[in-house]
Amino acid sequence: MKLLVNIDTGAIHDASNVGSWVVPAGYAVLTMAGDVETLAWPLGSPTRCRVVDDQIVAVDGLQDVRVELKLAEINTAFEAAADQLISSYPAAEKLTWPIQEKEALAWQADANAATPYLDALATARGISRIDFLNRTAAKVNTFRAASATLVGTRQKYEDQVVAAIDVAAIEAINPVF
Repeated sequence: MKLLVNIDTGAIHDASNVGSWVVPAGYAVLTMAGDVETLAWPLGSPTRCRVVDDQIVAVDGLQDVRVELKLAEINTAFEAAADQLISSYPAAEKLTWPIQEKEALAWQADANAATPYLDALATARGISRIDFLNRTAAKVNTFRAASATLVGTRQKYEDQVVAAIDVAAIEAINPVF
C-alpha cells in the first residue's frame, strides 16, 4: 500500500491506485509493511514511523536505537532458551532431525509408512522398531510444542516493541523465556 502524507499536517491520502506520479512538494510517501512503516521523505533518508489515529508518528532517533537494542535483547534471550532444548545433541545428529521428524510424523499418520532411516537407527541401537518410532515421535512432538512456545513468546515481545509508543514503554519490556 502506498500513501501520500502531508509533512506539515500528517494527513494521509491513499495513492495505491495511482500509477506513476511525482511526490508533490510538502508530501512524503509512506510504504506500509505490517505495523512499522517506512516514510520516505523526498529529500533525505527513510524514517521509521507508525500510523496512530490516522496520523504519522515518526520514531525519533533515541527510540529507534532503543527498539534495535530491545530486539537484540529479546533475540539473545530467545537464543539462550532455544539452545537449552538442543545443546546436548551434537551438530551432525541435529542435521538428521528433519529426516527423523518426517518419518516419525508419517508413521504417526500411517502405521504402514516407510521409515528407513528410523529403522536403521533402531537396529543400530538394538531396540525394537516400534519402541524407537514411539520414542522419536514423542521427542518430535515435545520439541515442536516447546519450540512453538518459545517462538510465539519471542514474537509477542517483538509485537510489544513495535507497539511501544515511547522509550519508557520499550524499556519496560522484560523478555523472559
